[in-house]
Parts: sequence; C-alpha cells; structure tokens
Amino acid sequence: MSSGPILLTERELSERLNVPVRTLQAQRQRGGGFPYLKLGKSVRYHWTTVQARLSELERASTSQQPMPDDARHAQCRRCGAGIWWVRSHRGRWIPLEADGDSHAPRCRS
Repeated sequence: MSSGPILLTERELSERLNVPVRTLQAQRQRGGGFPYLKLGKSVRYHWTTVQARLSELERASTSQQPMPDDARHAQCRRCGAGIWWVRSHRGRWIPLEADGDSHAPRCRS
C-alpha cells in the first residue's frame, strides 16, 4: 500500500471538522472554502492542505482579523521575512505580517 496524499471525501472531511456536508458544498460554490480536487464527479480534499488552511485561520484574539481569501504568501525581497500580500480597497497589494500589522515598519528597522 502506498503512502501517498490523504484524500478525503466530503463526508469524511465534514466528520473530521464537525461541520455539515452542505457547509462544504456552499463554500465551494461561493468560494473561500478549502481547496479541493474534482475527480470525475467526485470531490476530494487533500488533508494536509486543509490542515494548512486551518492553521492560517487561527487567531490569537478576537481583534485579530483573518487573512482574506485572495491573500498571497511570499517572502519580502528586502528582508526575506515571510509576509502576506493583501489587496486594498483600491486594488493595490499591501504587505502585511501574519498578525495583520503592516510589514513596512518592521522591514525598515
């Protein structure tokens, strides 16, 4: 038996996360849910991808905002730190730390 990636069905993922299957379906339709694979008519989720997405959604307090779904993770060219790029309301990309604070002041110091 191979030790390839763990692919979960909708039902398996809903049981692990304790959410209704319908919630996963709705998230897929409107976007912003977990990345998934479409194999024929079947939907599968990579368990490692789901775990990574869950860790991105963790917050230390209620005042800390989660990263938007279109945020992109990259390294700062100047200091090499891992940062998030988030689109502003004007459509420009802004570098942010994982805690939601601006990266620019930290990078310049």
